[in-house]
Amino acid sequence: MSVRLFFALWPNDALREQIWRVSRRGVTACEGRPVIRENLHMTLAFLGSVNAELLPRIRAAAADIQMPGFEFRLDEMGYWVRPRALVIQPASFPAALPALVQALWQALGPLQLTGKPGAAGAYRPHVTIARKAVCPAELVLETPVHWVVRDFCLVSSVTDPAGARYEPLARYHLLQADTQANDSRGIGAC
Repeated sequence: MSVRLFFALWPNDALREQIWRVSRRGVTACEGRPVIRENLHMTLAFLGSVNAELLPRIRAAAADIQMPGFEFRLDEMGYWVRPRALVIQPASFPAALPALVQALWQALGPLQLTGKPGAAGAYRPHVTIARKAVCPAELVLETPVHWVVRDFCLVSSVTDPAGARYEPLARYHLLQADTQANDSRGIGAC
């Protein structure tokens, strides 16, 4: 049996609500299919379909990552032509964000997964807010969203008749200034 997996920055309820609220005007203008509120996230590493037997090893690999938390702002709305996606994204972001992506792929390397890490420097952090969108002439994100990153999640993608549904499977805590980790292996429940 296989499962579709990805690692993501998974916003808490308040942050998710804020992303939802500030993106509504753009979603309406683009006439696309809005991403449901519960699915809003920032992908770090898409693994694709993976043999379910590898799940314990994937969890363990991610648990070994020890990096400090960081923060950034989602302050631009953009349109990606090829996938016809409306996104909100940071105009700039700390080196810690692509470093986390690289650390994930490095930790997962021995598992020889088929997911593709992308070329160096190709990581484009974003939150997809609508698919099958048509871009209006001007996109403006009126209110930036401040994101304090304290953890990341392993998420499964389940497709059912209602569409895609994302289910966090494990949460991995990043190091904070006042503590080494929230528990001995940095893993928490989602």
